[in-house]
Amino acid sequence: MLGIAGTKSVRDRPALSCALQAEVLSPTMVKHPARLPIERASTMKAVCLVSILSLGLVARVLAAPSIVEQVAEGVTVVRDDAGNWGGMTHGMTHMNTADYTARKVLDLSSVPVAVWEAATEMRLSLYFMVHDYSWHDLPEVNGLDEAYEITVNGHPHRFRTDNGAPVYWDGQPPAMAWYDFPISREQLHRGLNEILIHKAPGPKSDDYLYLGIDNTVTGGNSAVAFDGTSWTQDKLTVPGGTGEYMVRLYLYQTDTGFTVRYTPGDAPALDDPIQLVRYVGAHGAATTQAGIQLQPGQALRMEWSHEYLDATAPLQATATVSGAAEIAWLDDEDTPTGAVTGEGALTLSTPGSLRPGGLIVRPVDNPVTISNVTVSGNRSYHPRSVPLNMCPQISPPACGTMPPTRSPVCRVREGSLTLDNGLLRARFETGQRLRLVSLTNTITRTQMVRQPDSVWLFWVMVGEKAYAGSRDFDLASITPTEAGFTAELLLGEPALRAVLRATMEGEGLRLGLELFNAGADPVDFKLSFPHLAGLGVSEQPAEDYYFFPWGGGVFSDSPAIIRRGYGDHEALYQVMDLYS
Repeated sequence: MLGIAGTKSVRDRPALSCALQAEVLSPTMVKHPARLPIERASTMKAVCLVSILSLGLVARVLAAPSIVEQVAEGVTVVRDDAGNWGGMTHGMTHMNTADYTARKVLDLSSVPVAVWEAATEMRLSLYFMVHDYSWHDLPEVNGLDEAYEITVNGHPHRFRTDNGAPVYWDGQPPAMAWYDFPISREQLHRGLNEILIHKAPGPKSDDYLYLGIDNTVTGGNSAVAFDGTSWTQDKLTVPGGTGEYMVRLYLYQTDTGFTVRYTPGDAPALDDPIQLVRYVGAHGAATTQAGIQLQPGQALRMEWSHEYLDATAPLQATATVSGAAEIAWLDDEDTPTGAVTGEGALTLSTPGSLRPGGLIVRPVDNPVTISNVTVSGNRSYHPRSVPLNMCPQISPPACGTMPPTRSPVCRVREGSLTLDNGLLRARFETGQRLRLVSLTNTITRTQMVRQPDSVWLFWVMVGEKAYAGSRDFDLASITPTEAGFTAELLLGEPALRAVLRATMEGEGLRLGLELFNAGADPVDFKLSFPHLAGLGVSEQPAEDYYFFPWGGGVFSDSPAIIRRGYGDHEALYQVMDLYS
């Protein structure tokens, strides 16, 4: 989405609310397919963003069939979300009372009969976290001491907020994670299934439940009743987020148990069938056929990501040592916890809700030899985070050599105008509406407009209703120029008039907008311009990178949630480079 956002009150007739300029630069050989320097001609506060979104604002749509996919041999998932958590504002519920209810519908109709009949275990999985807010609401902190309910097709299940679910601790980053709840087959249908999620009734309401929302999908299988009875899909959380609640169903036809073995004296030393271990070793320690020898002050560490593990199943570790040693789990802060001391086979089991990220073995007083370490548990089949690659391989341009530039032109055809400078070509439809239907990057040989209906040109919100320039404004007139055009666009109610100017220059496409109040009454509104969602820069958009100039710069191919100090509950726009 390319845009400027701000708020301005229109008080005159006709009253100029803002005159905004933006330009889409022609692509260059360093692969910046789009860039938007901004000129601001009003007092409104505004910044600009170039971003790639497959969808603009999520619209209410008819329910779509749930996705059924095999994620591993013997493991099938039913889902509607794409795994894109929307963040702390629009990307989660803020439940602390029993009335606030989230409804999720999962359609199991497409689950193969063989999979349904062979499933030995079914689990409902929520991407969520809980938080104790008593430090703010009450004189004294009381911890997580309330409950929440998950009702599956009319069958209620109550869980305490301290039952092991992911916990958002004060002063720590959000702990949103997938967490499973075993569900009886008898409570499910190989068809539509309704899941209701809310806080359980109780005398207090200082424990919060934050259920994740994927704002990038529009399946229509999620709804909310803030009062417990009035259902809506127009927004799924109080600040206005829409999309799909992140609720999935897993069907297991296989045993998910695993055992990892580390035998220092063998070659290879590590037997890791699920690729759990990220590091194992002891700095400075000697290794023999008998094992790894630790001197006082040395330690053997085994590290992993806890998201690989089934949080509902126990985890066990055993270290076989000669001499007195201590074995302990490593918690989220890399602090040893739950230590066991002794000789021979030392065994650990995970207590309560601990989700360790590793273990440590070290001598008590004298040297010890570790001959074997095993870790046993159950594997998780939830989506795994991928470490960011800050130095991706760059491919040569698809065009081979730099395409020739030409003097910018505007070609007029019946029902369309095309602006072209040899590197960037933009085609506008000029029927009842003005629509940008094509934006061609000749260097990468890419058609950037993937969803023409999402390219709104500009976006105006009056009250609670949004109006798109290419969808809701009528094209009253259009005047071509040598390298561009001026278009007059009208909205009936509220009465607004927009003048959009487009000019193709040597460096790219320049867009300008003037918005007028065409009625007698004042109008308060919010404006985003230009608004170009539904774009892509390659045939593999999931592999595209972006650079966002915040906090020293964010360079990544994964979503980044930017909230503190730069944008929270307000629109967040800024120049951004895209790399194919």
